[in-house]
Amino acid sequence: MAAELRVGVIGLGRAGAGMLSALAKHPDIRVTAAADLHGTHLDRFRAEFEGLAFNDAEGLCRSPEVDAVYIATPHELHARHVAAAAENGKHIIVEKPMALTLAGCDRMIEVTEAAGVQMVVGHTASFNPGVQKMREIIMGGEAGELGMISATAYTDFLYRPRRPEELVTELGGGIIFNQVPHQVDAARYLAGGMARSVRAAAWTLDPKRPTEGCYMALLEFAGGAAASLVYSGYDHFDSADLAASRGPRSAEQYGAARRALAGVQSADEEVAMRISTGYGGPNVRGGRGEVSMLQGELGAFIVSCDRADLRLVPEGVAVYSNDGLRVVAPNPWRGVPGRGNVIDELYFAITEGRPLVHDGRWAKATMEVCLAVLESARGHREIDLEHQVPVRAEAEG
Repeated sequence: MAAELRVGVIGLGRAGAGMLSALAKHPDIRVTAAADLHGTHLDRFRAEFEGLAFNDAEGLCRSPEVDAVYIATPHELHARHVAAAAENGKHIIVEKPMALTLAGCDRMIEVTEAAGVQMVVGHTASFNPGVQKMREIIMGGEAGELGMISATAYTDFLYRPRRPEELVTELGGGIIFNQVPHQVDAARYLAGGMARSVRAAAWTLDPKRPTEGCYMALLEFAGGAAASLVYSGYDHFDSADLAASRGPRSAEQYGAARRALAGVQSADEEVAMRISTGYGGPNVRGGRGEVSMLQGELGAFIVSCDRADLRLVPEGVAVYSNDGLRVVAPNPWRGVPGRGNVIDELYFAITEGRPLVHDGRWAKATMEVCLAVLESARGHREIDLEHQVPVRAEAEG
């Protein structure tokens, strides 16, 4: 019988609620506790899971009923809550971004290594089963040498209800810390991890949402591959329309998230709206829902090799070659696609000693690229990278 891992969730907002559902559907996980500042979220958790409920993260971390924690608190609290978990011997999944500075990443690495606990950083798009199948195809050699990676995403990200700090870049707001890591992490994963430099531009197009809402970047890798990354969260075009199985939606669905915010009169009202859409609340994202297998974060995602182009589609990976088109299904996963792979990476590291791919040093390297995107955009120059690490091949087998 497989070992059961008892998990506590810290933060029951959008990210925490999403992972809570995935944890509940995983065959080897039992959710035993949750911590949140909002009583309505904790009441819903008690009713659904009959678990322990805490008003503070530290209390949950001290609980003997918890083996591991999932941390989905505001970005600036990640380091503090990772330290609390590690000091109490709890293994950790912490949401991206790992931290807002490289020094913060270093502190998290140091405290977990000193405590001898495992830490996975996610949920990022490189956990996508389709992206992982792309990596397998590339490494298997059938597509030939990797040349170019292209990711183009347009979503409603900036118009989902936000707390005030989520619209301040320096506090981790906007797309740079929240959506760019998905594209960077997937590109690094496919290209082997060793990014060399980045040149980027970014824009703040709505003074009422005063943080970066769109960007484009050229990321170059050791070995010659490059990635073109584009993301806009301004709730006009929706790149989900580019999915192979979908066409344009009904006209009124475009801009729906913007319109939902049009009647909000104050920051407090928007915060209340955000809280209401956390654990147990309604989905107010304009009726768009989630795109299959994280395609929303990556958008139109195409990889060009010398013998084939690989495209992420809802069914897996479309392979376009001299022989025509075929679609390759992802490898089987346990639980929820993407999020289940995050859970499995931690689970098997604990129970079988498997090495991690998405450990602290990998996540720090992704954050280095994201911070360099911001620096490049503001300074109008190319930024060389110094803290990159390769994909741990032994962790993939």
